[in-house]
Amino acid sequence: MDQQLHNSASTQKFIAGVYQHFKDEASEVLARMSLGMEAVLSGAVQNLPLLNTIKSESQKLLAEVSNTGVTEIETMIRQFNSFIQKLNKITAQDARVLNEWMERLRRSIHDHGIKIEQNSHPNPQGGRNPYPPLIKSGPVFEVKDIVKEDVVIVLVMPDRTSTMIVERELAACGYRVAHTADPKSAIELCAKIDPDLVLCNVTLDGVSGVDLAQNFKSNPRLNHLNFALLTSYDLSNPIFSSKPGSVPVIRKGGNFGEDLTRSLHRFGII
Repeated sequence: MDQQLHNSASTQKFIAGVYQHFKDEASEVLARMSLGMEAVLSGAVQNLPLLNTIKSESQKLLAEVSNTGVTEIETMIRQFNSFIQKLNKITAQDARVLNEWMERLRRSIHDHGIKIEQNSHPNPQGGRNPYPPLIKSGPVFEVKDIVKEDVVIVLVMPDRTSTMIVERELAACGYRVAHTADPKSAIELCAKIDPDLVLCNVTLDGVSGVDLAQNFKSNPRLNHLNFALLTSYDLSNPIFSSKPGSVPVIRKGGNFGEDLTRSLHRFGII
């Protein structure tokens, strides 16, 4: 019983940490977007460059929430992102609508954080915690479906919420994970340790994961390595048009387990 309580407490602590990381990231993204809306309303910026920036920020927000399992907030952000991606320009009316939408998102994200904090504390009266689970705490796929091997995976992802989720899922399968957020460091690391798989986020700082995949496949020292891309984008997104044919795409969220298993089979890792 004590061990069960310890495991439960550890899980809830992890959940609270993941959500806090998402909350911090979302706060920064929404703050930058709000500044952009203020610039639109004041007429201080050119519309098209700002629109492209806002679309990119919205995609980041969607990528961050997609791994938390908080369905109601993910639904709000998906609707928010869908509205933004359809814009051809940002009018003053659009800016006001987006400001209202962002304020609702801030309140919802904040309020849900309070619920998670409550859920992370033991029930003072003993017994079952009265607060239901708020985030999916287990693996997003059946770990028993993947055979544990002495496999090393280099994970190339920014230091964000989704990185914590992916690292946790891979570790649950028994894989050794080496993480770096820097594409240049990834090249140097892979040349040294010769990993079984390089799993790279499509969105990186400075370059795209597709660019890094091209670099690996054209580098005589690295082109033998198994390389896969990790994304929250739809597979029809134009960003994949220059993807090397030997590089599969693994989708975040509910498709993660199926896509990962398929890729591991493809590479002969399992």
